[in-house]
Amino acid sequence: MAGPDDDRENFVKCVKSKDWFEAFCLLREHSKLGRERFSFEGTALHQAVQPFSNCRMRRMEGLVESMEKKDLEIQDTFGRTALYLLIREYPERVEVARSMVAKNDKLLTILPDDKKEPLFVEAERQEKGEKMARYLYLLTKEDTIRVTDGAQLISLGFRHQRFDIAWKYIQRYPQLAVSKDNDGDIPLVTLASNRLAFLSGSRLNLWEKMIYYG
Repeated sequence: MAGPDDDRENFVKCVKSKDWFEAFCLLREHSKLGRERFSFEGTALHQAVQPFSNCRMRRMEGLVESMEKKDLEIQDTFGRTALYLLIREYPERVEVARSMVAKNDKLLTILPDDKKEPLFVEAERQEKGEKMARYLYLLTKEDTIRVTDGAQLISLGFRHQRFDIAWKYIQRYPQLAVSKDNDGDIPLVTLASNRLAFLSGSRLNLWEKMIYYG
């Protein structure tokens, strides 16, 4: 008969080998396994949101459900929470982020040691991060957003041709369009250097309106 140590060892082995079916069979019998720490690599949830983990979204959400609120704050050796890794690797999986933040909204303020940008900026940097960025931005307190972070959000919106979020932010804070972002760039200069932004007549009209009418 397998003891607690055997169950833990088997669970760790299944997770590291990406055998999520067997891992969840064990998790259904022993829900505490979802809170196990994998030495320097964080938790099973950290493993699930790694690149090429082959873990389905519903199973990621199942891992979140199996964890206590405090467990979600666990960071790997680089200071990354599972939420931060999700934003980096699977930014399109907004529902998983929702389940994490619903359980522990403190995650919105936990950043890796070498990062200062809020999570919504990190999401906006990602190719598929538009919806994630919008979701995280709405949860971020305005008084915690630095000028450079706001300018960065606009610059990235221009760079990735996500003009809706950039335009809305400029309408609220016009000065950010000419403020330096975290990369030392100015959003309007970034826009001017993006030739694709002016290939569409409708987009050109949008920016004409901004430039000439404010």
